[in-house]
Amino acid sequence: MAKKQLVSLFACALVGWTIMQSLLNLLPVYAVHLGADQALAGNFLALAFVALTAGTLAAGWLSDKLRRRKSMLILVGLLNVPATWLMGQAT
Repeated sequence: MAKKQLVSLFACALVGWTIMQSLLNLLPVYAVHLGADQALAGNFLALAFVALTAGTLAAGWLSDKLRRRKSMLILVGLLNVPATWLMGQAT
């Protein structure tokens, strides 16, 4: 893999990782603010980690199956914007 491709892949992963780390730490606090008790907030965080693991496994499987890594990165990057916005709209 060329050095330019590795740098771009790292930049894409860094953006996603930064967003995920900043939001995942606040999810239990946000859940309690919306009326959940501490046990439910903990279960919510555990479910978020299960979803993260499942998404990572599914992404690896799809990447091997479809062999269209660049288009998948673009699609997921575009879907990330409205998904992040919708998380902020929860009431």
